[in-house]
Amino acid sequence: MDLLRSLGVLSYKTVRAGSFSGAANALGLTPAAVSKQVGELEKALGTRVFQRSTRNLTLTETGEQLLPQTSGPTHALRQVKTAWCSTRRSPAGTLRISLRRASRASTSCRRCRLSDAKPAINLDWSFDNRHVDPVKEGFDAAIGAGIASDATVVAR
Repeated sequence: MDLLRSLGVLSYKTVRAGSFSGAANALGLTPAAVSKQVGELEKALGTRVFQRSTRNLTLTETGEQLLPQTSGPTHALRQVKTAWCSTRRSPAGTLRISLRRASRASTSCRRCRLSDAKPAINLDWSFDNRHVDPVKEGFDAAIGAGIASDATVVAR
């Protein structure tokens, strides 16, 4: 269950709309989806949040207590999630790779192409003739012969 989404459905949109169908229109969902989200939230909380009838939708005492707490944190978490996802649409960051010294010349062309294709990736190359432990030494990849079989290493 996406508790964050369920809290967002509970938020002022459902209360202001006064119905699941009104909230569904405001949220761009179906009334069934809004009802399901509220049901999942109530299941997670172990109590009812809305008192439902054929004509009315009102908050229970729990819903009244929960409502003011949902707008601030839920909105803040949604903003963090949106900001994080928008910055992560393309690969970015430092990529640490260990290679044998003999590989230096044969990789120069590939390094330039990768840098041109993915400018947000900072390439950190290490050319050494020793066996490295990628996990302990913080490498994302180690390319070379004779990699020891280890549960923490994926070797191909």
